[in-house]
Amino acid sequence: MLKYFNNALLFFALVFSFIKSQDVEIAIVDTSFAGYTDEIIVPILISNPNNNVGGVQFDVSVSPNMVTLSGVSSVGDASSFSAAYSSLNNGNSRVVFYNGSDPNGLNPSTDSRVLNLHFGGSDVLSAVLEIKLKNLIVSDGEGEVLTAQSSSGNLTIGDVVYLSGSTSTGDVGETVSIDFSMNNTGAVGGVQFDVKDSPNYLSLVSVATTARTAEFSADFNNINNGDTSRIILFSSDNVNLAPGTGPVLSATFEIVNNAYADSVSVFMENILVTDGVGGSYWIAAADSGTVAVYPGYIEEPSNLQAIDGQDAYVELSWNPPSGPIPDNITEDFEDGIPDSWTLSSNNSVGWFLTDSCDSEWWAVPAHTSYMCSNDDAQLDPAYGPAPDADGSLDYMVTPMLNVSGAASVILNFDSYFDGAYGQTASIGVSDNGVDFSEVYS
Repeated sequence: MLKYFNNALLFFALVFSFIKSQDVEIAIVDTSFAGYTDEIIVPILISNPNNNVGGVQFDVSVSPNMVTLSGVSSVGDASSFSAAYSSLNNGNSRVVFYNGSDPNGLNPSTDSRVLNLHFGGSDVLSAVLEIKLKNLIVSDGEGEVLTAQSSSGNLTIGDVVYLSGSTSTGDVGETVSIDFSMNNTGAVGGVQFDVKDSPNYLSLVSVATTARTAEFSADFNNINNGDTSRIILFSSDNVNLAPGTGPVLSATFEIVNNAYADSVSVFMENILVTDGVGGSYWIAAADSGTVAVYPGYIEEPSNLQAIDGQDAYVELSWNPPSGPIPDNITEDFEDGIPDSWTLSSNNSVGWFLTDSCDSEWWAVPAHTSYMCSNDDAQLDPAYGPAPDADGSLDYMVTPMLNVSGAASVILNFDSYFDGAYGQTASIGVSDNGVDFSEVYS
């Protein structure tokens, strides 16, 4: 274990050293422009402390792709350089920036703005876009390639909108109100969003405007079989909501009768906020509201029986309340192995997280991160220390799940297993964590 930890430290130390030793650094400058701006200029800075620079090539991408590169121009210390671009099939653009007259190029110790990227933004009201530089190549005045790194930057266009929900407390059968607030620096002509709660303990009863939106109308309808409600806030007289901060809509919910004590999140999806002519604002944040349900639904004990009777007392037995049925549980291992899962094996490897479980005798279809058990790994030192040949009885066990209140339990999973070389795989279920009954093989 100690040896492995030291290797990890060494690996990160090497990466850190590599990054710090770049000859040239190129960075996008964070920039802001008003909405519907015809020409947007994004500056690029270059820093070359030790070498002269004769030419640069890189690909430009914008995420999300709402503006397109329309031109490039050299400036400042690089005004004698030539700059050009071309559009690529993948939606990106390739920029070349090279010395056309001065044989020395950019002198060492340059740390300034040398290039402008030009974008057209006449049809964009509001956005926060990430500008990235990829496939960077930098050479000196002699054409020798230099080590280089690039950093992305943000392009903010126009005004952005922040939304948030308030908090409330109630018990089963009661109604609670959640205020949805907006921070907008530009005029707003209309709002639409879907509201959903988790756990699903709330039913939307009504929506109403606030003091900020007194000249607006509010309405809603239920969609997705009632699991979601779509809310709209509009003005039939084409009145705009002035810039400001505060509640713009109040929603009244009823807490269902079988809601257990819990904290219910009320969150917004598919948000659309427009200006007076229908342009969409960028939603910078949408913080959920919260309803605290307390004390909540309390089940009665079940299966009450009189076991024995005496002169002074009667001995009773019963099954305690089962509590709420948990939400659907999903695990794709993309974020690693959860701490609550248990792994065991007869060998030193067992189940392991990987993005490639291939071995010499077993090819696995390509995927991102997933859990794998491959007995070939027991003979391969690349999978860990002290490998051995016993690749049997590899167990991966979920944490305990309380499903006593459920009518049925369904397990769905994606897997790859071909049963080659007499191998077997199975799924077992246990009600005590020790004794398992096979339910699938």
